Amino acid sequence: MPTSQPPPRNILIIEDDVSVQQALTFVLEANNFKATVFNDAGACIDYLNYRATHIDQIQGAIIDYHLPDLNGVELATNLSDTLSSAAKIVLISGQSSDWLIKHHHQARLWPHLQKPFSIDQLLAELG
Repeated sequence: MPTSQPPPRNILIIEDDVSVQQALTFVLEANNFKATVFNDAGACIDYLNYRATHIDQIQGAIIDYHLPDLNGVELATNLSDTLSSAAKIVLISGQSSDWLIKHHHQARLWPHLQKPFSIDQLLAELG
Protein backbone atom coordinates (compact mmCIF):
# COMPACT_ATOMS: atom_id res chain seq x y z
CA MET A 1 0.00 0.00 0.00
CA PRO A 2 1.52 3.37 -0.97
CA THR A 3 2.16 5.80 1.81
CA SER A 4 0.14 8.96 1.64
CA GLN A 5 1.77 12.34 1.81
CA PRO A 6 0.86 14.67 4.65
CA PRO A 7 -1.32 17.62 3.63
CA PRO A 8 0.58 20.48 2.03
CA ARG A 9 1.92 23.19 4.33
CA ASN A 10 0.46 26.64 3.64
CA ILE A 11 3.09 29.27 2.90
CA LEU A 12 2.61 32.93 2.03
CA ILE A 13 4.88 34.45 -0.61
CA ILE A 14 5.12 38.23 -0.52
CA GLU A 15 7.23 39.26 -3.51
CA ASP A 16 6.65 41.92 -6.18
CA ASP A 17 8.80 40.29 -8.89
CA VAL A 18 6.53 37.97 -10.90
CA SER A 19 9.38 35.72 -12.07
CA VAL A 20 10.51 35.17 -8.47
CA GLN A 21 6.89 34.53 -7.43
CA GLN A 22 6.56 31.88 -10.13
CA ALA A 23 9.86 30.20 -9.30
CA LEU A 24 9.09 30.09 -5.56
CA THR A 25 5.58 28.75 -6.20
CA PHE A 26 6.91 26.02 -8.51
CA VAL A 27 9.57 24.92 -6.00
CA LEU A 28 7.22 24.97 -3.04
CA GLU A 29 4.41 23.10 -4.76
CA ALA A 30 6.89 20.46 -5.93
CA ASN A 31 7.86 19.98 -2.27
CA ASN A 32 4.38 19.60 -0.75
CA PHE A 33 3.65 23.22 0.07
CA LYS A 34 0.64 25.30 -0.96
CA ALA A 35 1.67 28.83 -1.91
CA THR A 36 -0.50 31.91 -1.62
CA VAL A 37 1.14 34.82 -3.44
CA PHE A 38 0.92 38.57 -2.88
CA ASN A 39 2.52 41.46 -4.78
CA ASP A 40 2.72 43.71 -1.74
CA ALA A 41 2.39 43.79 2.03
CA GLY A 42 -1.01 45.47 2.04
CA ALA A 43 -2.64 42.67 0.05
CA CYS A 44 -1.16 40.10 2.42
CA ILE A 45 -2.38 41.97 5.51
CA ASP A 46 -5.87 42.35 4.00
CA TYR A 47 -5.94 38.61 3.26
CA LEU A 48 -4.93 37.75 6.83
CA ASN A 49 -7.54 40.10 8.28
CA TYR A 50 -10.18 38.43 6.09
CA ARG A 51 -9.01 34.92 7.12
CA ALA A 52 -8.56 35.72 10.80
CA THR A 53 -10.36 32.57 11.97
CA HIS A 54 -8.11 30.35 9.81
CA ILE A 55 -4.79 32.05 10.48
CA ASP A 56 -3.47 29.02 12.36
CA GLN A 57 -3.52 27.11 9.05
CA ILE A 58 -0.63 29.22 7.71
CA GLN A 59 2.71 27.62 8.48
CA GLY A 60 5.05 30.27 7.16
CA ALA A 61 5.92 33.21 4.94
CA ILE A 62 8.64 34.10 2.46
CA ILE A 63 8.98 37.87 2.40
CA ASP A 64 11.00 39.98 -0.01
CA TYR A 65 12.70 42.91 1.70
CA HIS A 66 12.01 45.39 -1.12
CA LEU A 67 8.23 45.64 -1.37
CA PRO A 68 6.37 48.61 -2.87
CA ASP A 69 4.44 49.55 0.28
CA LEU A 70 6.40 48.30 3.34
CA ASN A 71 9.83 46.82 3.73
CA GLY A 72 10.06 43.12 4.48
CA VAL A 73 11.22 43.65 8.07
CA GLU A 74 8.11 45.71 8.83
CA LEU A 75 5.90 43.02 7.33
CA ALA A 76 7.79 40.24 9.14
CA THR A 77 7.21 42.09 12.41
CA ASN A 78 3.50 42.33 11.63
CA LEU A 79 3.27 38.63 10.67
CA SER A 80 5.19 37.57 13.78
CA ASP A 81 2.45 39.21 15.84
CA THR A 82 -0.31 37.68 13.68
CA LEU A 83 0.71 34.13 12.74
CA SER A 84 1.22 31.17 15.03
CA SER A 85 4.53 31.21 16.92
CA ALA A 86 5.41 27.99 15.05
CA ALA A 87 5.12 29.70 11.65
CA LYS A 88 8.44 30.07 9.83
CA ILE A 89 9.25 33.50 8.43
CA VAL A 90 12.08 33.85 5.93
CA LEU A 91 13.31 37.16 4.51
CA ILE A 92 14.72 37.20 0.98
CA SER A 93 16.68 40.02 -0.59
CA GLY A 94 19.37 40.92 -3.04
CA GLN A 95 21.14 42.56 -0.08
CA SER A 96 23.48 40.69 2.25
CA SER A 97 22.43 39.72 5.78
CA ASP A 98 25.01 42.19 7.15
CA TRP A 99 23.47 45.05 5.18
CA LEU A 100 19.95 44.08 6.26
CA ILE A 101 20.88 43.90 9.95
CA LYS A 102 22.85 47.17 9.75
CA HIS A 103 19.78 48.98 8.38
CA HIS A 104 17.15 47.08 10.38
CA HIS A 105 18.31 45.65 13.70
CA GLN A 106 15.09 43.60 13.93
CA ALA A 107 16.09 41.67 10.79
CA ARG A 108 18.21 39.36 12.95
CA LEU A 109 14.99 37.83 14.32
CA TRP A 110 14.36 35.88 11.09
CA PRO A 111 16.49 33.86 8.70
CA HIS A 112 17.58 35.76 5.61
CA LEU A 113 18.45 34.33 2.22
CA GLN A 114 20.37 36.47 -0.22
CA LYS A 115 19.22 36.16 -3.84
CA PRO A 116 20.09 34.02 -5.65
CA PHE A 117 19.69 31.24 -3.09
CA SER A 118 19.38 27.49 -3.53
CA ILE A 119 16.24 25.42 -3.23
CA ASP A 120 17.92 23.41 -0.48
CA GLN A 121 18.61 26.59 1.52
CA LEU A 122 15.00 27.69 1.24
CA LEU A 123 13.56 24.30 2.17
CA ALA A 124 15.94 24.02 5.14
CA GLU A 125 14.78 27.38 6.48
CA LEU A 126 11.12 26.42 6.10
CA GLY A 127 11.81 23.20 8.01
